Amino acid sequence: MYSSYGINDPLQPSVKFVSSSHRFEREVTSLSDTSAWQEIPLTNLKLFNQAKSHNGVTPLCEIGNKGLYIDARGRLFPCCWVANRYNHNSEWQQLAAQFDLNHRTLTQVLADDFWSNEFRKFHWQECQTKCRSALIDEKYATSW
Repeated sequence: MYSSYGINDPLQPSVKFVSSSHRFEREVTSLSDTSAWQEIPLTNLKLFNQAKSHNGVTPLCEIGNKGLYIDARGRLFPCCWVANRYNHNSEWQQLAAQFDLNHRTLTQVLADDFWSNEFRKFHWQECQTKCRSALIDEKYATSW
């Protein structure tokens, strides 16, 4: 079906990005000449070198861009893994009400005693599997 706009329809993909197999191809265009994005791996490396293991866990939520996840409802979690609504995460779903940014500011949520006490135990299944110290090396911790 063709639109009334014809061949120059702005809502249609450009022929330039359609391959011979009729699948879209990706083209990355730099929007600025800045190289600030190159600082991210260096920051992650610095944070990795400062990270301390707690109960066999090296928390990736403390290293670079791996932590602090806000779900679609506006609730803050230390990472996306504990935000999942699986049965074993029921405790995090209960805590989510306490960390709801619709009712408390980010500053209030981060100042909550939970983060310096209970959270530092890292006893949750995701912490034990995703952030187990035996699995975490420099490349893994700083690459994404």
